[in-house]
Amino acid sequence: MNENYLEVIKILSSKRRVNAFVRELSFEQIEQIISNLQDASVERIATLEKERQQEQERNEKLKTYIEMMKKDGIDVEDLLGATQAKGVERKDRLPKVKKEPKYEYTREDNTVAYWTGQGRTPKAIAQAIQSGQSLEGFLIQK
Repeated sequence: MNENYLEVIKILSSKRRVNAFVRELSFEQIEQIISNLQDASVERIATLEKERQQEQERNEKLKTYIEMMKKDGIDVEDLLGATQAKGVERKDRLPKVKKEPKYEYTREDNTVAYWTGQGRTPKAIAQAIQSGQSLEGFLIQK
């Protein structure tokens, strides 16, 4: 929270500070502040009530699901264990195939590196292309 926000909370939380604050205001300003606070309060209460209602509905659904599972002979702990099982492989996913590098280049630190041609172009290759060299010059000879 920023300092101004904290200062407003400090003033509004103390009756003595509120009295000192409103002494400096016109009647119209006080009425406007009261109206704004009432509107904000009504909105906040409505939001809290809606959240409470959603939480209550969620809890009722959970109770219903638990009862359904009990009826079918499923224990909640069994369900949690099944969803958290380690090493469960997805059958619908193909294994990743490592691509063979197509290009060979020398880094700034004079180490040799390889690039498959996919993803971001390595800095050394990008600089060489900008200076007029061709990408084919980096192809690995097989």
